[in-house]
Amino acid sequence: MKPLIEFGDKKLYLTLTIVEYDFMPFVNCCNDENNQQYLCLLAEVRYGIIWVVGKTDSPTLQQLLRCDITLNEAITKYEPLFVVHFTSKDGFSYEEFTKDTIDPLLLAEDGVYMEYIEEEAQEWLNRKDDKQ
Repeated sequence: MKPLIEFGDKKLYLTLTIVEYDFMPFVNCCNDENNQQYLCLLAEVRYGIIWVVGKTDSPTLQQLLRCDITLNEAITKYEPLFVVHFTSKDGFSYEEFTKDTIDPLLLAEDGVYMEYIEEEAQEWLNRKDDKQ
């Protein structure tokens, strides 16, 4: 399987599409080789691809999918945050930020909840709820 996102020594593989737009995973969960979960937000596609990536865990994803927390609260919960750039010419590059130093224009607007999620994400949430 080909990684969706690469930065540093990390290769992130798509595990859950939360929101898709125009066949692109706009908000999703990826796992690295060690099964660490990451929440990924597609921030830019016009002049190359820019992802905002933050570590996450299953309880945080459940809160996000239940609309208990906003997208920004979920993605900035753990630091550092990674802004990953990709162009076909240059490949992948990245920068590290804290929630206080990241450009807010790369994040979702304040107050955005995941009210409309992909069926795959709803099924994942239902399986988690059934186990509790």
